[in-house]
Parts: sequence; structure tokens; C-alpha cells
Amino acid sequence: MSAPTATKEPTVVELIAGVASGARDLAAAHSAQMKAELASEMARARSASILLAIGSVFSMIGLGFMLVALVDVLTVQAQWPAWAAWLAVGGGATMIGGTLLAVGLPKLKSVRRMPTRSLQSIRESLQWISNN
Repeated sequence: MSAPTATKEPTVVELIAGVASGARDLAAAHSAQMKAELASEMARARSASILLAIGSVFSMIGLGFMLVALVDVLTVQAQWPAWAAWLAVGGGATMIGGTLLAVGLPKLKSVRRMPTRSLQSIRESLQWISNN
């Protein structure tokens, strides 16, 4: 018969080193996840901001020309008093602008500022560690 082979149990130092290494690896993984999530959200915010800025500039230029032309049509063709034409056109422009703001602002607010998936992953890891 052969002598039983003894399996070497890890020492306390080796166990602590393993836990520290695992915690370091977990922290690195969470950090990488958080960086990726933040980069993705920043790209979405940048894209939305650029589109809003360019669209706003072109819309304001075009709208300016159209509003002046509309006032001219109302005063010349419809024979409105100038003050009434300017008031009607200005009021309409204000309503349209308010509607566009009401649509654009919630879209901008939907961009997450905090990396929620990464934070949830960290919470789950901490809960798992505390339960084990």
C-alpha cells in the first residue's frame, strides 16, 4: 500500500493574498465597466448636443426669413395692420419654439449621468462578498 498523499492546505497568508488578489481583480473589472459605460453615455450626450446645436442654428436662420416673409404677406396681401401681423407671427413662433423645447429637453435629460449598470454590479458584488 502506498502512503496517503497529504494535500497541502493553503496557509492563512495565502488565503489572504488570494482574497486581496480577487478583490483587486474585481475592482479592476468594475472600473473598466464604469469607464465603458461613462464613455458610451458621453458619446450619446455629445451626439445629441451637436445635433441640437446645428439644428437650432439652421432653424433660427430659416425661421427668421420665413417670419419676416409671413409678416410681409399679412401686411401686404391680407392688409393687416403691421402691429397685428408682427404679433401673430411672434406668437406663433413662440408656441412652436415652446413645443420644440418641450420635446428636446426630456430627450437630453434621458442621458444617464451616473453609470447605473456599473453601480448595480458593484452593489451585487459587495452583497455577495458580505454574504459569504
